[in-house]
Amino acid sequence: VAVTGAELDEIQLRFNHPGLTAKALTNANQLAVSVAGDVPPGAYEARVLGRFGLSNPRTFIVGTLGEALEKNGNNSLENAQEIPLETTVNGRTENQAADFYKFTVKKGQRVLVECATRDLDSRAAGALLLLSPEGRELERARLSGSLDHTAAADGALILKVHDFVYRGGDQYFYRLTITSGPRIDFVFPPAVEPGQTAKVTVFGRNLPGGSPAKVSVDGKALEQLVVNVAAPGDALARQRLATTLALG
Repeated sequence: VAVTGAELDEIQLRFNHPGLTAKALTNANQLAVSVAGDVPPGAYEARVLGRFGLSNPRTFIVGTLGEALEKNGNNSLENAQEIPLETTVNGRTENQAADFYKFTVKKGQRVLVECATRDLDSRAAGALLLLSPEGRELERARLSGSLDHTAAADGALILKVHDFVYRGGDQYFYRLTITSGPRIDFVFPPAVEPGQTAKVTVFGRNLPGGSPAKVSVDGKALEQLVVNVAAPGDALARQRLATTLALG
């Protein structure tokens, strides 16, 4: 990772989880981050420690999918960057421009797209447009940064990504995830008594073993799945927030 800002003499990187560590590289302001296998996926705080003190926190994400970087020159439909499903792309928006990505789907496959920006301290307001290879609009998300599309046929799809008002630069970064995996929208009931096991219904998309639910979000039908949830009952659990920051 690269660190930018002011007063970056003799910098070190500190995280709020002991399984996240960083080692300085020979290039100025660059560090190699190691993630231990027992670090849960989610959002963590990263701070720069230098000669003049400790910085304010910035968000660092531990993901579950393959990671890729945006490539230069992907600013047109014809030059869309090819990426596989189950990938998260780290990129930046550009002034008066858009980024294009191409991925392959199978007929009937439900694909979920998430573009994280402001939850990561980015100044970008992600806008998404899903296109056919010919440029025909299939789905649009102006500010939610989220798309849900079921493929009508085998083949390629094109995703257009840009800031809502076409701003760009170093502070306008995004994490774009394209997956056919599960996503939970909400759980009901949303609470379980400490120390008890209860049945709850999970509502979401691409749920393994799920069945159609009589619920939709933004016109997209959800699935439901009944699961058993065991809530910890020890005294410490009543005071501990055993989670990371929620993203979307």
